[in-house]
Amino acid sequence: MAIIDYGVKSPNLTLDVEMELSDADSERVVTYLMAATPYGTVTENVIQQVPNPAYSPDQPDPNDPPEYIEQQAWVSRPATPTEAVTAYAEAVMNDILNQAFAWDQSQAAAAAAAAVSPITPISPPAPVPVPVAPIKLK
Repeated sequence: MAIIDYGVKSPNLTLDVEMELSDADSERVVTYLMAATPYGTVTENVIQQVPNPAYSPDQPDPNDPPEYIEQQAWVSRPATPTEAVTAYAEAVMNDILNQAFAWDQSQAAAAAAAAVSPITPISPPAPVPVPVAPIKLK
């Protein structure tokens, strides 16, 4: 049996959730994470010491290049079960945090929009009457 615990402890909320999975289900979940998701692979930055092709042991000189140089490479390897489960849990939490942030922004935008007073339409002044000359009859 596997037990999954999740807890939140903050000044405003304390919450503890516990779920139980059977041994078969917990193994199935870990196998799935490692074999069928990106969480089953870890890519690391590896720095190695390699022989320097410019190094010359025949002529000792303080200005000569070093015997070894560092070479950097990105290397992928299979994740351990702990790494796969941890990466998945972090991805779920980051996704929830991003969704909560986007929701919080939409709530703030709606509140800000509701606080803006409406635009009052401009009504032009009434037209000035044009003086009409009286008509003279003969």
